Amino acid sequence: MPSAFRVLFDLALRVRLDPALRALTRHPATDGATVEADLRRSILRDVMPGEAALTRWQKLRIFCLNLVNRSQPPLSAQDVLALLDGIEAAHADDDGRIRALGSMNGDGQPGRRPQDFFAAVRRVTSPQPLPALGHLTYLDWIEQRWVYWIAQPAHALEADALLADLDVLSLHPATKIKGMGLPLAANFMADIGVPAFAKPDLHVMPIIGLLQLSIERNDEERDAFRGLVRIARAENEALRHDRGFAWLQEAGGLRPRHLDRLIYLVGSDNFHLDGRRNKRQAPPRRALMRSALIDAGLVGGHYA
Repeated sequence: MPSAFRVLFDLALRVRLDPALRALTRHPATDGATVEADLRRSILRDVMPGEAALTRWQKLRIFCLNLVNRSQPPLSAQDVLALLDGIEAAHADDDGRIRALGSMNGDGQPGRRPQDFFAAVRRVTSPQPLPALGHLTYLDWIEQRWVYWIAQPAHALEADALLADLDVLSLHPATKIKGMGLPLAANFMADIGVPAFAKPDLHVMPIIGLLQLSIERNDEERDAFRGLVRIARAENEALRHDRGFAWLQEAGGLRPRHLDRLIYLVGSDNFHLDGRRNKRQAPPRRALMRSALIDAGLVGGHYA
């Protein structure tokens, strides 16, 4: 039986290369080697495109951009990016940048609910340690978890341990960031370069649900996240002896983010992670993923 990752990887190539599927993508191509290289590069891109995540300020930038990466955001992504770039230009050191951003309250800012955005930012940038964070500040806690999860091998990832960290940001009353649910929290951790995390979004959840033979329920996002972790671990073992995926092993093995990213690339058509995509054809592309997995015999309890 082929692996689900192999089936979806081959489908991603076919969406761009097959003339019969040209209407489904904004990225038709004829050079298979170039398309495969592009696909590998996008799957392995762990940090948010256009950003870096080595310093606390860089992680804070990604936090801010993730906070508005949803429907009806409190501020537009363009306004947030301009704000961050302006602060970066005005202050030479990261501590000064963090203090400047944390001192803002949203007065005079455009957007639907700028005060909500800046309240979340002030909470994350506060220099006050919190007992609920082990007497760390938010930025210290994020840094600590980043260091911890980066060091974990693919075979050691446990969904409940990962969810416990996501719950700090998205669920527990003492630490929750307003406006940040589980998907945004997971995407934030993944976008700061921790591929142990993955985002259960509208493209990913139906595919993971299909592979798990799970039904829609109140905790669908958590169920999909657990599935991403469990399936990635199983797929990593399956791909270890597939020479076509030696590049994944060289990167430390298949992680949940890599599986999530592959599903997202096909579903969204955002193959270059630059926003260019054919949104109208998302339902047919998701249907192609379902059909490919069913035809490969992968929907039968193997991942349940």
